[in-house]
Amino acid sequence: MDEAKKAGINAFVRSLKQSKKENEAKKDLSDSISNKVSFQVSSKPEKIMIGLGFASALAILFDDSKKRAKHPQKARPFYRRVYDNYRRLDSLLDRTIAKGISQEKKREFKDDKLEKMEIEQAYDFEI
Repeated sequence: MDEAKKAGINAFVRSLKQSKKENEAKKDLSDSISNKVSFQVSSKPEKIMIGLGFASALAILFDDSKKRAKHPQKARPFYRRVYDNYRRLDSLLDRTIAKGISQEKKREFKDDKLEKMEIEQAYDFEI
């Protein structure tokens, strides 16, 4: 009986160790996936298409039906709701997945040498 208890305890300990290893493997897998999942927009047309997609989805989901029933003069048409939603989402996209594009907007020249160059005031002279 004593050996039967030991065998049962050993089997239980082995199963605990195995489940602990599996949990650690799952945790490592989830950590590696969360570190690798990143999305960045590389061009302005991509940002516009993503923004318009989200804006039109929001315009469809929030369709002002209650406002149209109570105050028809305050209800906005579909294109206006899309425009308003896009304006809100544009700044959100600039702060998240389109950081590079918003930084490029601030640049005046594409070449780094031209961007760093300082233009001095010219002297007036007569010929």
